[in-house]
Amino acid sequence: MAQIFDENVLYIVSTPIGNLDDMTFRAVAVLKEATLILCEDTRHSRPLLKHFGVETKSRSYHDYNKEKVSEQYVKHIQEVGSIALISDAGTPAVADPGFFLTREAIRAGVKVVPIPGASAVLTGLVASGMPTDRFRFENFAAKKSSGRLRQFEELKTADSTVAMYLSPHHLLKVLDELNEVYGDIQIVLARELTKKYEEFLRGTPAELLIHYEERSPKGEYVLYYDPRNKSGLDLNTDSNSHFETIMFPPTKVLDEVDIKTEDETKDSTHEKKSKFDPSKPKPQSKYARKKES
Repeated sequence: MAQIFDENVLYIVSTPIGNLDDMTFRAVAVLKEATLILCEDTRHSRPLLKHFGVETKSRSYHDYNKEKVSEQYVKHIQEVGSIALISDAGTPAVADPGFFLTREAIRAGVKVVPIPGASAVLTGLVASGMPTDRFRFENFAAKKSSGRLRQFEELKTADSTVAMYLSPHHLLKVLDELNEVYGDIQIVLARELTKKYEEFLRGTPAELLIHYEERSPKGEYVLYYDPRNKSGLDLNTDSNSHFETIMFPPTKVLDEVDIKTEDETKDSTHEKKSKFDPSKPKPQSKYARKKES
């Protein structure tokens, strides 16, 4: 059997994105053996660690202190022992402050060992039906509409599937913008992955806007689409029945611990009204208009 734990190592430990059954035995063993656990938010991670009987002391490591404390944690690894780095959910160091510590550890000659596990962008991608031979991860969509429109225009020439995270209180605006820039392109929204209300919604931006006329966006989303519209997902069916046939049954999630991200808690209280009107012709992107002029 391979050795699970080594001294003087930075462990990048993946944790569940919702379903606690996705925690690996190796991840739990490393968290228990480490001399210190670094978390984005210790208050958020405490229930997870308690659930798996992890008593290792933890400290906060986030965007606001990474440059100040990284050097001392690298020294800790060298002089005291191994550190386990976790994020709020999923795989650390992917578009989060863990990257900074990983780079500093490597620069100092410290061994870095990944402990694989859940990743929202990959989990949704493999079940999305979008091409998986090439994909491009864009992190979170820009916060402002102008930034998102510019981003979508730039992605028109991408020859791969695009994946990005969306917050629920931006979702309807994003669908409006996708409709404006791409028109009847097929997209996939993966919502609440691995959680009780997990679902995959497939259709055009216009169809999804109609879908959300009777419900408010809630939870965390990952958006997938092929800018060339070559996904082959056009089912040529009535949009209402389309959504009914592709929704997944609820996923069982452990009830002992209720783990929510800060964004999820905030976003569940937001409701946005779309400006999309299916009876009107699709508006032209202002960036396209500028190019024509």
